[in-house]
Amino acid sequence: MRFGAIISAVLSFGLLVAAAPAVGAQDVVLARSIPAGDLAVRDVTVPVARFVEERSPSGALAARDDAFLTACAAAQVQINNICGQITAQANAHVDASVIVGLFAQLTVQLNLILTACGTIGLIVDVNAYVSIIIAIFTTVCTSLQVCLSVYVSVSVIVSGVAAIVAILVNILLGIVAHVVLFAAAFLLACTPAFLSLCLSVGLNITAIL
Repeated sequence: MRFGAIISAVLSFGLLVAAAPAVGAQDVVLARSIPAGDLAVRDVTVPVARFVEERSPSGALAARDDAFLTACAAAQVQINNICGQITAQANAHVDASVIVGLFAQLTVQLNLILTACGTIGLIVDVNAYVSIIIAIFTTVCTSLQVCLSVYVSVSVIVSGVAAIVAILVNILLGIVAHVVLFAAAFLLACTPAFLSLCLSVGLNITAIL
């Protein structure tokens, strides 16, 4: 019985194989011509959402201008303090070396402003620049004028004043290099008294601008 069942199963399998359609050469060519991507599951890449913060050029430049004014305001606080000491010490006729030491501190602050000129971009309010520069120059030139009147023949004081005035000139030129309208606005805001004060220490505003 078992042998008969095995023979029957083998014969049935043979019939199934015989009934199966044979793969011809044409079918092989057709299979090869089908792109592999159509036979397999396609790998679909989903774009990754990217969130990029857009910065407008004017906004970036305005931020740079704010940085310049901030630098000037910070330096102004120190300059007011230093120049106050210079005036007080000069009126007290202290040794010139004390004044020279204060000149060194003043030079550091003025150089910070000069360096900040390189950050100037788009000007939002030219008057803001004019106002703070005139205020700083007035403070500095007032103290320098006192020094020149007290230490008339002291060469170290005279040369120190000249060095500081040179930095003031460079600050003006540094701003004008970035802001075309600054020169006209600055001259318009200068009073005769201010121009006279600056000229008394060797700073000729009208000749520079």
